[in-house]
Amino acid sequence: MVQSSHDRNGSVLVLTDLDASLLNEQDYSWAGATAALQFLAEQRIPLVLASSKTSAEMQALARELDLATPLICENGAAINWPDGQSTTLGVDRVILLEQLDSLRPQFQFRSFRDLGVPGIVEATGLSVAQATLANQRAATEPLLWEDAPQRIEAFAAELKTRGLTLTKGGRFWAVAGDNNKAHAMAQVVAWYRAQTNDDMVTVAIGDSPNDLAMLAAADYAIVIPGQDTGPKIELIHPRKTIAAKPGSEGWGSAVMSVVKPLVNHSD
Repeated sequence: MVQSSHDRNGSVLVLTDLDASLLNEQDYSWAGATAALQFLAEQRIPLVLASSKTSAEMQALARELDLATPLICENGAAINWPDGQSTTLGVDRVILLEQLDSLRPQFQFRSFRDLGVPGIVEATGLSVAQATLANQRAATEPLLWEDAPQRIEAFAAELKTRGLTLTKGGRFWAVAGDNNKAHAMAQVVAWYRAQTNDDMVTVAIGDSPNDLAMLAAADYAIVIPGQDTGPKIELIHPRKTIAAKPGSEGWGSAVMSVVKPLVNHSD
């Protein structure tokens, strides 16, 4: 059964990061979360994917997961709605690339445009087909930082003077406009509230700095730890859960522990 935007139970809404959260960091599998995904579908609780991934990548995964819910793409730079419409919140990639080109004399980095599909495959372990989708970007540009680590702050400051932001993801830094997952999340929550007249209870899941704003804005926050490193982010939140394991397995158990009581409470 496809999970749709109108089929839902109570007022719980789950929003999740993908890489190193719902998807394992090494093999991109969501197998460890199968039971929790089935639980959400059975309870008709919407699951909204919120990732640095492109619209093309996320649409493919949504089909694989049988989801027909909004997609928060490119770290909140765009939202794809179930009716096929999209909302762009960010700065066009062409402008981002122009600004990055102007900074090349000062800093050393390679963006997705520089890497191309072969370089993206090498850096990520994605297949050629997956890397091709990952390079179909609209409003963000990931990059590998190849300069001295301490120079990243100066780079971020230069981007800020141009109205752009720099955010650390799981593998890459992402250059974008002044948008984040929390801004997009607010629009998605408002969209659900308008349809249902419910006060939404939000559960957000993530592992990286680019998830912090979304996690902080949610009613419940689930932090997925790294491989043998513990949490990669520090989050102060009154209802925070740190998953016991990394990747999809930790995602699945944490979702069950947090969401199941909310469902029971709403019955």
